[in-house]
Amino acid sequence: MNPTGIAPAINSLMSSIWALEPGAFDALIADLSTIRSQGRENDTKEETGYSVEDGVAKISVAGILLKSRHWLLDYFRIAQTGYDEIRANLAKAATDSAVNKIELVIDSPGGTVAGGEETAAAIKAASAVKPITATVQDLAASGAYWLASQTGHIRANENAQVGSIGVYAIASDYSRRAEEMGIKVNVLRSGEHKGVGVVGAAITESHLAALQTIVDGLADHFIGAVASGRRMAKAEAARLATGQTWLAAEARELGLIDEVATDATAVALTSDIAEDMKGVDMAEKTGEQVADSSALAEQITGLEAEKKTLTEANAALEAKLKEISEKASADAEALTASTKAVSDLTAKVQDLEKRVTTLSEGADPVPAGKSPEDAAGEDFLTRARSMAKEEKSTVSAAMRKLAREEPDLYKAYQDKLRR
Repeated sequence: MNPTGIAPAINSLMSSIWALEPGAFDALIADLSTIRSQGRENDTKEETGYSVEDGVAKISVAGILLKSRHWLLDYFRIAQTGYDEIRANLAKAATDSAVNKIELVIDSPGGTVAGGEETAAAIKAASAVKPITATVQDLAASGAYWLASQTGHIRANENAQVGSIGVYAIASDYSRRAEEMGIKVNVLRSGEHKGVGVVGAAITESHLAALQTIVDGLADHFIGAVASGRRMAKAEAARLATGQTWLAAEARELGLIDEVATDATAVALTSDIAEDMKGVDMAEKTGEQVADSSALAEQITGLEAEKKTLTEANAALEAKLKEISEKASADAEALTASTKAVSDLTAKVQDLEKRVTTLSEGADPVPAGKSPEDAAGEDFLTRARSMAKEEKSTVSAAMRKLAREEPDLYKAYQDKLRR
């Protein structure tokens, strides 16, 4: 089976300018060339690449990226995504009231430049409406990374390959083959660069220079987008535009992604301790630290619940106050009392907000007028940090050492966390 139009379609694809991993391009052309005479029934349903889970719109960016889906790739069931599909799904997510966040789920070697820059701009625009993140599942290369770089946060699995910044074009010269076959191809041109790429016609240095200018210009757009999206100097982005891909850990070091996903379960510590212990393996954290963190987390949860209760009570009192005002009640004493209650509750809500923020930042949640035990607990953490700086150790190690040297001080710290 050799459906009409396969050969022209392959030639059309080959003449595009690509932001695609070269290996993926070679595999694509090889697949098409190998199976062009075999044919397959296209009995698969076209997927939308869009779903919403718990308020998160997941948009698939998978396979070869093209301006729009190509029938030839669908025919042979070669994974692809149309840039127009991605933009349509972005618009859907941005206007869907059930969506709070957008996630691009990426596993792609990139694709054509055509449609890519517009889609990158659409991601940037949509991020002003709702937060957008990118999750890389194994590969975000070239055009796919172009899209990822415009999101607010990029997360990749440990074995993912990221990068391949740059574009390329292929100018195949078949003139020698035509000559060997005894064919002379004459191209009658209205201009020096008209008809470049005609099969059998020679490609000159001037033609290649003109094509290189286009490639350089498009690459500059790509580099500028990466620099803007990743908040780095354009010169730094240009330095990384070698066409190379990096494994996730190195890509993070280079500033190309924000997070490497692992299977390890993260254990939350107080913000101050976590800041001091950046880079320390979770396995090194002691059971005492985990318990301390859990206690703080419970306090935060309790305060959040209390804040919610007071906020609801505040709203109810405000509604009552409005009712009293509308009725123009002459009961000035009741109105004054209600106003005071609203004011008191508002102050409590604000105080709770400050306490929740303080706890989240790892600061002492106890307000002014601390008990001696509170002061001692605060002094334990302060002295542990100071000891860590002096001895150039981690806060974790300093806390353990100080607990051994000052058991009463450590006990006060533990009592403070339990309250």
